[in-house]
Amino acid sequence: MIGVDFETNGLHPATPIEIGVVRYLPHQERFEILANHVLKGAKYITRAAYNVHGISLRDTWRGSSISDFQDLMDSLAGEEICVHAHGTEKKIMREWFGITEVTFIDTLTLSRREYKGFPNHKLATVTQQLGLEPMLKRNFPRLGWHRAAFDAGASALIAHHLKLKKEQNKLI
Repeated sequence: MIGVDFETNGLHPATPIEIGVVRYLPHQERFEILANHVLKGAKYITRAAYNVHGISLRDTWRGSSISDFQDLMDSLAGEEICVHAHGTEKKIMREWFGITEVTFIDTLTLSRREYKGFPNHKLATVTQQLGLEPMLKRNFPRLGWHRAAFDAGASALIAHHLKLKKEQNKLI
């Protein structure tokens, strides 16, 4: 399962300031990190966005160019991509990379349907309620919530969990 997440500058239209692309390898209980980079190009980051992810404008000055990831993103065309609320990722993939042929597995929508009793369906809450957070922390020890690779990993892990649930219980 491939997870994708972008952190943005908090403006509309959003400018991506961090990219996370990971592949979950379930038989090894680990992730292959395909991209985990702060991106340059933002002219402004809102205080609210900074308070969420902690990425500063100064961080972006040392970042990678978004065009460095075009080949990676092109390779995802036609794949199933795990995301938590697909709106931002879909828009960035279309507008910044020209990718339109992607199937999104939206773990927000799926978790709302499958886990109605959860206190909310935020990515961190769903991951914690399913007991998946320790695996994420083992695989991404220097990252945390609202960092793109960590969140991409959480989305892929939740999607894998839901896939197993479907196979075992025929519920989805």
